[in-house]
Amino acid sequence: MLPNYRTTTNFHEIAKIIAHPKNYKNSILWQSTASNRYIFDIEDIQVNERFMSFSTKLGGKMLPFFNLLNQTYCKVPYRETVFKVSIINIVDNTVTFNLPSDVKTLELREDPRQKFRPSEGKYITVQVRSELVSGATQALKFQVIDLSESGVSIVVSDKNAKYFEANFNFDVLTLMDVELEPKISMELIYSQQFKFKQKGRVVSAYRIGFKFKEPLSTEKLSIFF
Repeated sequence: MLPNYRTTTNFHEIAKIIAHPKNYKNSILWQSTASNRYIFDIEDIQVNERFMSFSTKLGGKMLPFFNLLNQTYCKVPYRETVFKVSIINIVDNTVTFNLPSDVKTLELREDPRQKFRPSEGKYITVQVRSELVSGATQALKFQVIDLSESGVSIVVSDKNAKYFEANFNFDVLTLMDVELEPKISMELIYSQQFKFKQKGRVVSAYRIGFKFKEPLSTEKLSIFF
């Protein structure tokens, strides 16, 4: 079976992928010209989330061929991730880049995942922060795109996307209309904007994916089937 890749635009997921210790070896940059392709070995990677950047140390005899003006790409071993980079500066053999806005990365999920059409009306209720009272929460319903024992992805409108920007841990209050006790905790893994047609007009929304802190039981999965 061919590897399954996906594109993520979630800033914190991208930062975690690039900073993974597995990338300290066998990571590369490459630049292409009309006549040549130059590959540069990376000896170290340091991510700075505060400044939305990361730096690399380049090794080998190819360093003199590195050109700030050429389009540059990076590949790191962790999840076989590939992305285009924007150069901030170069000092000696250290090159600093902006963290990319999106990366193509290997999908690690191996458990069966059930996909649902919008017409099937599958939903969960998620506890998010309240805008009206500081420290308070509210419950919002979201359409389920797909579900497995390890995670779920939902459709989130542009209006409600703000609830998933500052926090990365959430509780599920209901599966369909079945209340959960205790609540199911989950962690935000990715957020990806997409567009679709609805009643003849183009609508923008977000596909947001979560990983459950504990695998969903067969009994709870059966609520959706």
